[in-house]
Amino acid sequence: MQKLIYSIWKAKDIDSAAFRAQLLEQLSPALIGLNSRYLRICIADEDVADAAPYIISSDDDLVAGLITLWVDSYIYRDAIEASIAQHVSRYAGYAVWESAPLVEPEAQRPVGRRSPGMCEVVFLRKPDRLSHDEWIAIWHQQHTQVAIDTQSTYGYRQNVVIQGLTSNTIAHDAIIEENFPAEAINSRLGFYAAGNDKALCQAREQAMIDSCSKFIDFERMDCIPMSQYVMQG
Repeated sequence: MQKLIYSIWKAKDIDSAAFRAQLLEQLSPALIGLNSRYLRICIADEDVADAAPYIISSDDDLVAGLITLWVDSYIYRDAIEASIAQHVSRYAGYAVWESAPLVEPEAQRPVGRRSPGMCEVVFLRKPDRLSHDEWIAIWHQQHTQVAIDTQSTYGYRQNVVIQGLTSNTIAHDAIIEENFPAEAINSRLGFYAAGNDKALCQAREQAMIDSCSKFIDFERMDCIPMSQYVMQG
């Protein structure tokens, strides 16, 4: 099977609640009916509004959501993309290679209902100073454990972009999905699993910044908190 990711944008005249309802109630059943094997829909909605300070954007036109699904073959995706097109203002598709060093507990991904907390979606480009092999090695072999040890994540999926699937695809090299508990939405202490220890929080935040700077150019990075719905498991 292959994993496909679609970044999606909503029309300006629709609010996030109506957009969410459209994706969950209309698009999701359509995609499942087109033989997807696993389906997640993430939306930047009012439930994660308090996490707005976490947003990092290299473009004023922020992504409004993310569709991730597994299919038998990306070759037969025309009907999938036609269905997506009916519910969004535009979309960009990617075939990716997924590594999941931290798998969500089953209780944290109830099918058909909102997952706890938030899913932080990150788009990355490989720094020019690194070869592809160097970039992967630093990210996967050096950084992964730092991220797990310093943050309150309960799910972590690293998606390396293999191929752009649409003509308007943005040149991302990786798309990351990180699940955080509810307390991380409006608290850096909660984000870094530091309890009430501000010094520990600062130390963990600095450790993350130091580690990320080895393989990320922050000015070429987008980070968007979203609500996650696993619609097919």
